[in-house]
Amino acid sequence: MKKITQEELNTILSDHKIWLEDSIKGKKADLSNMDFRCANLEAANFYKAYCKDANFYGANCQNAGFISSNCENANFKDADCENAYFIGANCENADFENSDLRGANFYGANCQNVNFKDADLRGANFYNADCENAYFFGANCKDAHFYRADCENAYFIGANCENANFRNANVSYANCENAN
Repeated sequence: MKKITQEELNTILSDHKIWLEDSIKGKKADLSNMDFRCANLEAANFYKAYCKDANFYGANCQNAGFISSNCENANFKDADCENAYFIGANCENADFENSDLRGANFYGANCQNVNFKDADLRGANFYNADCENAYFFGANCKDAHFYRADCENAYFIGANCENANFRNANVSYANCENAN
């Protein structure tokens, strides 16, 4: 895994911004297998970026945009992702254990097999997200929105689901033992 410097990241994001405007001139960000451990990525734009197997452990990702990006197998453990955008992102098998995801937006995201153990998901949006087999053990899901989400076989064991909206969500075979 390659540890990336702030200068290298700035170059990658600058080229990525150009690519978003003109795919011939710029270069799509490929951040796969890169190490962003404890980096400051606040408000960074990773729109459609390739972040597979990237390490965001303990990183500041507040207000960062991972819209339509590939975050498969990415590590966001202990990361601050407050108000981050994962709209339409592929987060399959990602690890968000103990992360701050207050107000994060996972609208239409693929969250299959994602680990949200002990994550702070207060007010998070999972509208129309695929959370099949996701792990919410001990997570704080207070005021979270799971409207029309697919939570089949998801684990909410010991989770705080106070005022969470599961209207029209598929919770078939979900385990809500000791959840409130």
